[in-house]
Amino acid sequence: MVYEWKINALDCEEDVVKAIHWSLLYREENIKEEIYGRVVVPSPDLQHYTAFSELSKDQVIGWLESSLGLAEITRLKDVVKKRLEMRNKTKPTPWS
Repeated sequence: MVYEWKINALDCEEDVVKAIHWSLLYREENIKEEIYGRVVVPSPDLQHYTAFSELSKDQVIGWLESSLGLAEITRLKDVVKKRLEMRNKTKPTPWS
């Protein structure tokens, strides 16, 4: 399974990121599933502060993963997997 983070938006106060709006996407050939969420990030350490205009996607994804933690990331991937399994069990009505 291939998962990908998408950063949808950032909640900021004076160019300091306070929260990340994210999507976790699963893609494989013609199959796609996506879940959304928001996570609050801790205030930056002034020694490691990066100006908003200099932030990279990889840096923000690092904050996202750090804020969520491995257990929550694993749980989110399981949610996506279960949604895919349910999609395979759902059938249209025979009269459609």
